[in-house]
Amino acid sequence: MSRVDACIGVPEGTKTEGQVALQIIQGGPHAVCRFEIRPEDFRKSWEEAFVWLADSEYECDDRPCYEIYRNDARQHPEGKWIVDICMPLKIGR
Repeated sequence: MSRVDACIGVPEGTKTEGQVALQIIQGGPHAVCRFEIRPEDFRKSWEEAFVWLADSEYECDDRPCYEIYRNDARQHPEGKWIVDICMPLKIGR
């Protein structure tokens, strides 16, 4: 089983209820890997991003990783998503 959160930006002070919760993504250094991919390639992109991170001089922090979608794949000529995979980095390395 996997855990997935779907998020949107909301104004400060927004109230939530029920299964909708407010989550704040903390700032700080992040590795950002941009991919232009078909829907079936999301897993491969995450794997490639973490292989890059493991081979780098950086270390992933305990904060959540996340994706930022830069387009609507239905409007892409090849039906691809442009997505940033964002991995928080430990500070002080």
